[in-house]
Amino acid sequence: MTGARPVRIARSRSTPFEASPPRTEPRTQGALIPNHAGTLRARRTFVLFAAVLVGMYVLFTVLFVFAPGGLSAAEAPLGVLALIAVAFLAYVWTITLGRAPRSYAFNGDHWVLVERTGRSREFSTAAVNSRVVAQRFPAGALAPEPTELLALEDRRGRIRYYLLARDALRSMDGPATAD
Repeated sequence: MTGARPVRIARSRSTPFEASPPRTEPRTQGALIPNHAGTLRARRTFVLFAAVLVGMYVLFTVLFVFAPGGLSAAEAPLGVLALIAVAFLAYVWTITLGRAPRSYAFNGDHWVLVERTGRSREFSTAAVNSRVVAQRFPAGALAPEPTELLALEDRRGRIRYYLLARDALRSMDGPATAD
């Protein structure tokens, strides 16, 4: 008997996962426009909140260390304080970075906003045109250009808040037109 022959196993060129695009991929005809101003304001606000939170945590830890009986007498409150700090940090993420979409695009009959987590949400043109500006932020230390917190109603009727540059709102009135 001669030596073993190599056997070629036929494999398909595509895997089942490549057959359909992921759910988070937006259905847009045009290019996605990055949300630089909203993202910058959200990041700086998050860092500001996190710095204050860390400062408070350090302050309370020092108070626990120098309390009568020392830290060994008060281990449980320090653990509870750490859990509260983590929960508060998660909440701060949702109200700062969670509200600043990565990008947005117009697709003829609807708008697509790609959220921070990568999920894309579609809004009808009527919903975008009937938007409500919840709050306006001027240019300053947190962002070099003005931004607005926008309330949009999705297809299920839920109100979602997004932090976008003020110029983005002008482009959301419809497709770009020559002035």
